Amino acid sequence: MTLKPNAEELALMAQEIGAEVILGPVRYPGKLGDIEVGGVDIGGVPL
Repeated sequence: MTLKPNAEELALMAQEIGAEVILGPVRYPGKLGDIEVGGVDIGGVPL
């Protein structure tokens, strides 16, 4: 389990090195049946 402050710190570090960060709830299944983060379908990543 990741605590919110830890996740936010990790997201900031990722942005600093050029990663794209998506903020929002994780849903499975999403609208397309795959995993969705913040309304963005991230494909069929195995759980």
